[in-house]
Amino acid sequence: GRTANFTVDGANFNNNFGLSSGLPGGGSPISLDAIEEIQVVISPYDVRQTNFIGGGVNAITKSGTNTFKGSAYVYHRNENMRGNTVDGTELGDRDKDRNTTYGATLGGPIVKNKLFFFVNFEYSQIPTVVNRWRPSTDGVANPDLNISRTTVEDMQKVSDFLKTKYGYDTGSYTNYPANESNMKVLARLDWNISNKHKLAVRYNYTLNRGWNNTNASSSNCTLRTTEGRLSQYSMAFANSMYSMDNKVNSVTLDFNSRLTDNLSNQLLVTYSQLDDIRGTNSSPFPFIDILDGTGTVTPYMSAGYELFTWNNGVHNQVVTVKDDITYYAGNHKITAGLSYEYQMADNSYMRNGTGYYRYHSLEDFLNGATPETVAITYGYDGEENPAARVRFNQAGAYVQDEWNAAERFKLTYGVRFDALIFNNKDVMTNNAIYELDYNGRHIDTGKWPTTKLQISPRVGFTWDVLGD
Repeated sequence: GRTANFTVDGANFNNNFGLSSGLPGGGSPISLDAIEEIQVVISPYDVRQTNFIGGGVNAITKSGTNTFKGSAYVYHRNENMRGNTVDGTELGDRDKDRNTTYGATLGGPIVKNKLFFFVNFEYSQIPTVVNRWRPSTDGVANPDLNISRTTVEDMQKVSDFLKTKYGYDTGSYTNYPANESNMKVLARLDWNISNKHKLAVRYNYTLNRGWNNTNASSSNCTLRTTEGRLSQYSMAFANSMYSMDNKVNSVTLDFNSRLTDNLSNQLLVTYSQLDDIRGTNSSPFPFIDILDGTGTVTPYMSAGYELFTWNNGVHNQVVTVKDDITYYAGNHKITAGLSYEYQMADNSYMRNGTGYYRYHSLEDFLNGATPETVAITYGYDGEENPAARVRFNQAGAYVQDEWNAAERFKLTYGVRFDALIFNNKDVMTNNAIYELDYNGRHIDTGKWPTTKLQISPRVGFTWDVLGD
């Protein structure tokens, strides 16, 4: 979500960078079997709600009790469990479409009436085929059977050569990674410290992974290859594929205190690390394209660390600290609080980060001839992991009163103040732009624009018109 605010036990689970419209962790960051309840708010007037223009969704996770309780489950779906007829017309053979989810939960007391635990594990897998192409035995391509002209003998020759001379493992040329998977782990502890103080700590981890073929034809050369690297003309090894890994690490600490009969306090501290990164089974090694030797840019074979994968990822860190104090005075509930949020988002991308070589022919490559093209990408000022980064801090203060003015009428009114502070270390001055004169004004790209204090007065009411 981009306009809505999604949280789990108050921890940020938003798509903050915005490359896609889905939630972190592949769109499903937490198991439904770990959720106790879901809160949904639309246009709320509560001053504690912020950071969205659409709606707010907060999932509250399950906690342990004095009774040991667990569950185990398996959900399976395949192509035979869905319809295949429209208006009496059969649609033909069904493509394979399968998804299996395994999960378990367990909760109970560690110390009765005092300390409780809850854990959840869930794993789902979708069998898929990413690459159907296979090398030939005779050098003759058969596109209908996904047989490439690249021969088994040549692929074995290149694999052995790279292993012997450089110690590099190309991976298989008959077995390619493919299956999509999603793993979720959640653990929660609840501690009744005393009659007045309670502490809850929750951690969850999600890894969603899907595999992709190596890039089809792009490179740093003037001309890209005329055919795909996996096609009837060419083959690539398994370790030249890459995965898209959507990772979630999140921790929440919730400390509630009943200070007096009329005064309570809640301290909420959360940390979320949300990453969308590329993965690989390859060790660091240059990416190699071998052409077919015809004098054209027609590929024949590729090997090495996928040329767009090195240091390619989006990283997002969110830290929030929030403290609310509530005072009950007759038919008034007065709440005041302070909030702080730190957020970092970066996008890293180093095309050809491990190096790139292109050879005219298989013979040139095996005989150590000069490659046609060489390319490598370095980080700015020697930075090993360069990234476009933005960091900001947001501080807030608020106060409100919930007044039960009558038995069927409640008035909520308050005000919220928010200040946004950017980190100028993430940007640099472009002198060519700064020297431009805009009617006496100069633009410094090394400084973020000055922000203004945001003041948000809020008034709302709840009226049970019919008293039912």
